[in-house]
Amino acid sequence: MKENKVHYKVGEWLFIPYEDKFILDGKDFLIEKRLSNLFLFLCQHPHQIFSRDELINEVWHGMILTDQVITQAIFELRKILKKNGEHPFGYIVTVSKRGYKLDSDVEIIEVAQRSAVITKASESETSSPEPIISDTEEQPNSLLESKAVIHIKEPKPRSALLRPMLAFVLLVTLSIAASYLNQRHKLLAAEGTQAIPAPTYLSYEPRYIQVVYSANMKGHNLGKGLSMYILRQVKFYKDFRIISEGDIGELAANVVKLDVVNNNGHDYLNIKFSNRVSGATHLNRKYSLNSSELNRSINLALDDILDSFNIDISKKKLAQTINELPKNMDALKYTLSGFATSSGIAQSDDVLMNLSRSLQIEPDNQYTYSMNYMLTLINMYLLKEQSMDKEIMSLNKEHEATLKQFYTQDNTSYRTLEALAVLALSKDLPLDARKYLKEIPYNQRTVIYYLASAKLSELSGYTSAAEEYYQQAMIESDSSEMLSIGEVVFFNSSLTNIKQKLKASTL
Repeated sequence: MKENKVHYKVGEWLFIPYEDKFILDGKDFLIEKRLSNLFLFLCQHPHQIFSRDELINEVWHGMILTDQVITQAIFELRKILKKNGEHPFGYIVTVSKRGYKLDSDVEIIEVAQRSAVITKASESETSSPEPIISDTEEQPNSLLESKAVIHIKEPKPRSALLRPMLAFVLLVTLSIAASYLNQRHKLLAAEGTQAIPAPTYLSYEPRYIQVVYSANMKGHNLGKGLSMYILRQVKFYKDFRIISEGDIGELAANVVKLDVVNNNGHDYLNIKFSNRVSGATHLNRKYSLNSSELNRSINLALDDILDSFNIDISKKKLAQTINELPKNMDALKYTLSGFATSSGIAQSDDVLMNLSRSLQIEPDNQYTYSMNYMLTLINMYLLKEQSMDKEIMSLNKEHEATLKQFYTQDNTSYRTLEALAVLALSKDLPLDARKYLKEIPYNQRTVIYYLASAKLSELSGYTSAAEEYYQQAMIESDSSEMLSIGEVVFFNSSLTNIKQKLKASTL
C-alpha cells in the first residue's frame, strides 16, 4: 500500500505542512515551523474553538513560557493570509473570551509519495531469506552431524569448571568497583564543600574588570553615575565584563577602585586602576565633581582610562560619544546622577527625579529623554497595579511622537533605538521592536537590549534563546535582579527554571 502525504485546501490557499509553506496562485509563501505546526493543528480541527492554554498544550506541548506566543503566531499567520487572500480575518477568528478557531472548511488532499513505492520495491528485490535457508538445509546430513560432534564434545567439562571461577572473579571485581566508587563519591562531596581555590597567575581573566566601591560612594549618585558612564564606554570599545559583586570578581585581572574624596570643600572622584597579573598601577587620579568642571572631568577621565587599558580611540570618536550627554552643566549633573546603575535597571524615585530635572533644563537631549522613558516604563510594570495598562498607554502616547522624531535625525542615539524597541513591545508590536534592535551594534548593547531580546524570543517560542538572553542581561547588569524584572515587564513570564539553575550554580 502506498504512503501518502497530506495537503490542505483552505479557501483559495493550499497549505503544505511538511514543507512549511502556503501556495496561492502559484506563488509560495514560506513560514516558520512554529506557524506551520499551529496552522496544521487548526486545519485538523476546523470550526473548533481552542483557548490559548489548549493551543499551548496541543501544539507546543506545554513547552513555551507565555501565551503571548499564541498571540504573536496568530498575528503572523493572519498577516500573510489576510494580506494576500480573500478572507477578511485571515481565516483565523477570535471568539471573545473563548479563544481562536479556523473559520473555513478544509479539503484534505492526499499526495502519493514515489519514494515510498521505490523503497518498498527495492526491499522486495533484495530480501530473500528463504532460499538461503533452504540451501543450507539441503547440505548433507553427515556434514551437519560432524559439525555438531566437534562443537559439543569438548566444552562440557571445561564449562563446568569455569563457571564457579568466573562467578568468583566477577564478585571480587564488583566489590573492588563498589569500594572505589564509594571513596570517589566521598572525595567529590568533600571537594564540593570546600571554598573556591585562590586564583593563580594563569587563572586571572584579562577581560574581567572588578569594580570596588568605597564606603564614600554609597549614596553619592553623581560620583557613581560618572564612574559607571566611564566604565560603560570602556566596555563598549573593548569586550570587557564589569563585575562588582560575588566571588568571581577575584578572578579579574583588572581592578578599578572608586572613591569620592573631599578636598577644600570640593568633591572629587578618585579612579585607581591596577592589574593583578603584573601588580602595576596604571591609573590613580582625581576628577572634579563640580558642575562647572564636570564636562572637562568626563573628557579627562575617559581619555585617561582608555589610555590605561591600551584602547586607542580617536579624539573625534570620543567627542561624538560625549556629545550624546546634555550640554548644560546642571542638566549633565542630573543625567549622570540618574545613570547610577550598578545592580540593575529598576531605579529609585531619586534617580528618576534626577532624570526629570535634567529634561526640564534640556528637554531635547536624546540620551536623557530615552533613558527616562525606559526606566519609567519598566518601573510601571514592576508596580503591578491594576491601572497599569492605562498608565502605560498614557506614557506611550506622551513620548512616542518625540522618540520617532529622534529616529528621523542623522545622529540617532542608540538609547533612542532601545527606547523605540521597548515602546513597540509594550504595544505588542514585536516586529517593530526587532527592527529597532537590529540597528544597535554589538558593542552598544546594554542590559535593556538583552532584556528586550529575551522577551522577543519568548514571543517567538524560542525558549532556549530567551534563556541565553536572560543570562546575558544578568552578566551585563552584574545582578540576578534581571529575572524578577523579566518576569513582569511587557507580559508575564515564568522564569522558575532559570532561577533554579542560578540557585544550583551558587550553592
